[in-house]
Amino acid sequence: MKYDITYTCGHPGQINVVGPSKDRQYWIDREASKLCPECYEKQLEQDLADLKAKWAERGLPELTGSTKQIIRADQDRDYAIEQTKDRLRIMAERAKRRPETAPEGFNEFAEHFDECLKLALQDATSASTWINDGFPLMKKAQTIWETQRNDVLYPEENAYRIAEPENKKTDNVAEIILYTAEGGGKYVKVISPKDSRIIDVCKAATYYWSGRNGCWMTGVTDQDTSPDDAQAYIAAKLLEAGIPVKARTNIIEMVFNGQYAPRQLRFIFYKESEDKFGICFPYGDDCTGNVRNMGARWDSYSSWYTLPGNEFRKIEDLVNLYGFGLSSKAKAHIEELSGITITVPAMKAKEQEKGAGLEAVLKSSRDVLEDLKDE
Repeated sequence: MKYDITYTCGHPGQINVVGPSKDRQYWIDREASKLCPECYEKQLEQDLADLKAKWAERGLPELTGSTKQIIRADQDRDYAIEQTKDRLRIMAERAKRRPETAPEGFNEFAEHFDECLKLALQDATSASTWINDGFPLMKKAQTIWETQRNDVLYPEENAYRIAEPENKKTDNVAEIILYTAEGGGKYVKVISPKDSRIIDVCKAATYYWSGRNGCWMTGVTDQDTSPDDAQAYIAAKLLEAGIPVKARTNIIEMVFNGQYAPRQLRFIFYKESEDKFGICFPYGDDCTGNVRNMGARWDSYSSWYTLPGNEFRKIEDLVNLYGFGLSSKAKAHIEELSGITITVPAMKAKEQEKGAGLEAVLKSSRDVLEDLKDE
């Protein structure tokens, strides 16, 4: 049954309430205690604007996701930050009482903890990261201290700058960050609002979307001369497309001076654990048809096509036809197989087959003669 109500904002509305009559007044009063849908959306927008102002004041990175997700994730992130700082205080008190139990270099880490924390938060900008699983903030801060010490100790030399192209086509800024995983692997992240131009550039550079990290990213591999070259390459591609870029000062200078090695987009890896070649190339590349015709299968986890490790001849064809690069492991595997594999020309095979048939006929004739002798 429909009931007319007045929301707390003073706007009239109508709701549909079903169920026992004795319970209906409760639901009517409950709905009347809220803002009307239009005012509620406006309130969410204002809350988000207030959050962004708070983030700017505290130097926190903006979160991505729906407005409701962001508001909830902000609370979870604030709680995690306070909990992490409390944990650091406890660790510092324990180290003061019993210095011999403190981890090596703990005092220096504690001194630069705020800088480590700031860098750690840059790796968790997706609201879902905080809502679903939380984020191991202390562990991440410690990893950053171990792997990005220079970024922490010398922030002036690693300061970030924004470069805008002359043919600017969007106000959205793509931020480029070098991320070091716990295992030591390095990744380049492109963090930005959703923008079709940025998406196209990232796809063309063989980047993949990471829902957990809320950004486009790729591993720094043999395709790149160095981590700095990997960052400069994607920065140059974004600027060419008319997209403003935020990156470390030295990366911006590498782009402006043209002092970086381009990434080799057509590249072949070899995974020993699976005995497979991984064939990596840009989305929509003209070699796609031939790669598929060779029997290569798409691996959605790695975002590349694969071929069994024994089909190295096909890999050699791709190198000759399209100029694919090879990782050191792929080269070693091909060299190993090339040394023990012999290719028999088609004509030789036919001759051998013919010879084998003649031998069979001769053997049959000899058997007949032996039978006649016995008789």
